[in-house]
Amino acid sequence: MVIFKHRTLLALMMALVSLLAFTSNAFAANLWAVVKSNQVTQAEVFQLRLIFDEKVDADAIDFKPLEANFFLGQPSFASSLNFTNGKRSSSSEWTIALKAKSLGRLTIPAFEIEGSYSQPIEMTVNADTDLPKQNDLVEIQSQLSRSTLYPDQSAELTTRLIFKADLRRLQNPNFIAPAALNNSPGLSVTEQGKAKQTTQVINGVEVTVFEQRFLVTAEQAGHYTLNSLGFSATLVHGSNRTGSTKLIPINIAPEAFPLEVKAKPQGFGKQWIPTPSLDLTQRWLDADGNVLSTVSKDKSNSELKVTVGDSITRELTLTVEGLAPERFPQFIVNYPSAIRQYAEKPQYTQLSDGNVKMTVKQVLITQKSGQYVLPNIDLEWWNTASDRKVVTSLNALSLTIEPNELSAAPAVVTPPSLPTHSVVVEYNRGYWPYLTALFALLWISTLAWHIKTRLGRHNEAPHLSSVEHDTTKAILIAIEQQDAPRIQHLIGVWLTEHECQDSPLIDKIKTELEAMNNHIYGEGDSVWSHTQLIKLIKQLAKQTPMKKRQPPQLAKL
Repeated sequence: MVIFKHRTLLALMMALVSLLAFTSNAFAANLWAVVKSNQVTQAEVFQLRLIFDEKVDADAIDFKPLEANFFLGQPSFASSLNFTNGKRSSSSEWTIALKAKSLGRLTIPAFEIEGSYSQPIEMTVNADTDLPKQNDLVEIQSQLSRSTLYPDQSAELTTRLIFKADLRRLQNPNFIAPAALNNSPGLSVTEQGKAKQTTQVINGVEVTVFEQRFLVTAEQAGHYTLNSLGFSATLVHGSNRTGSTKLIPINIAPEAFPLEVKAKPQGFGKQWIPTPSLDLTQRWLDADGNVLSTVSKDKSNSELKVTVGDSITRELTLTVEGLAPERFPQFIVNYPSAIRQYAEKPQYTQLSDGNVKMTVKQVLITQKSGQYVLPNIDLEWWNTASDRKVVTSLNALSLTIEPNELSAAPAVVTPPSLPTHSVVVEYNRGYWPYLTALFALLWISTLAWHIKTRLGRHNEAPHLSSVEHDTTKAILIAIEQQDAPRIQHLIGVWLTEHECQDSPLIDKIKTELEAMNNHIYGEGDSVWSHTQLIKLIKQLAKQTPMKKRQPPQLAKL
């Protein structure tokens, strides 16, 4: 009887434990791992969903165990809390994109949250058979203008990156810039402007083309390999048949170009211009920028007449094929000391055929009258097409500088001559009446000459003052307009009329003129303001009027 009671108690206790265990399992949270299909291809991207029926934080799951077999996207997380018929329910869900790293059978491991585990998933990864070819998506075309160079000579590399797929589907694009193999110092590669984007139709397909030009410059002789543009990216490709999304890797290796750099010929100095084509021309311009029609291009030594203070401009234009702007020569011309030269900064232009044009303007200001020759220009260069030295020349110019009218030597002023009188002596009359009449006539003549001289001086002063006022006004207007040739001309004439005045002040004006010309024509970025020059001009104008050239005095009677 006692034994039966113990057995009954034991059975009741075991039933109670089983009931508690069943109740605990019934109320435990669940974790599920779900994929749409466990049959995928290597390029296919599929979604893994993890669902937990309790509200937890986003970092409750660690996805690092997936990195061994899969490429991972950025996980997304969402949680919700619902009340239905007075009952509370919550859930947490993660979604992450995966792509297999290899073919075969791969396993998505089990995940754990608060003691709950998901089931592992076996994935079968097959090879892709219907992916588009790389050339059907992206293509690179490269062209090098020449394969043989001399030191300092350049070739043009043109690259065309053609996108046949939607650019919005590209991920992680990476460009490999053109360069010499192993970054050899024998070649340098620089971009020419920005890439040009266009939309074109090739074989009936609308494509996007990025065209970029590079300048390949030879630095030293040798044999080199130039690698063109390379490109890599990942393309997101969607299949309309299966509705799947695939990631297609794109990797275009740079095209290699062999390039030979010949040695520089013997006998050339610092000025070394290797090119298959060179054109050098000149134009002579007046102060207003108009071409001087009197100067002939055909004659070896044309002639031109100007006056002191005038300015002319020698415009030199050099067009070269296959030479970078920084390797263009400088035109250093030794002009006569009577001519002051101011060279403007060279202006470079990239022509449509790839050639580079340099324009240099040399402003020449005449300072002294006489006969001069503006020398010819000889430019040596190496013709790479025929492998020989060539000399291109520009003609000289014979220049006659005539004195300026305002600064010319004054004309000799002849004083009014005294009237001559013949004296007739009649011996029958006394000499006193005649002597008295003679002295009276001389006194009247002297008085008339004196009055005429004073009136002439009064009339001359306003005229000179008016001339000075007009010249000063013209100078100030030219300074405001920064018309350097006209300023130089007017001030040069104006200072000759003040050469006997304040010499230190005149020297300051000349110093300001030098600063002005350096600012306008110099190669540096000098700073100059016309305020000080205007102040000095006005200061000198307020002093003694323009220098008068006095007529020679009459001999005393």
